[in-house]
Amino acid sequence: MVSDFRPISCCNVLYKVITKIIVQRLRLVLDAMISPSQNAFVPGRSIGDNILLAQEMFTGYNRQGLPKRCALKIDLRKAYDTVEWDFLIAALQMFGFPDIFIGWIEECVYSYVLGVH
Repeated sequence: MVSDFRPISCCNVLYKVITKIIVQRLRLVLDAMISPSQNAFVPGRSIGDNILLAQEMFTGYNRQGLPKRCALKIDLRKAYDTVEWDFLIAALQMFGFPDIFIGWIEECVYSYVLGVH
């Protein structure tokens, strides 16, 4: 099924340079904005920490004398494929990013074209 595959992108050099500049500038402010509980995709943190945390939380989960509880696991299928670009732009505006910076991101996400042959 086509939806089971992710396309390989061959970006031009200018696109790669601009996105690297954007990432470097974002790194200057992201540490103050990212929650301490966010472990995936953050340098120095590991998604494995969440597994250890979950194991620790469930130790003794069924002990007698404690209130009844319920656990729920949610897995968002292909979460990165469902990002609404308008929402991303609105979030950047809400966090007070400069208009010129938001414009660069808009150019990257709205003008990028992928093809599958």
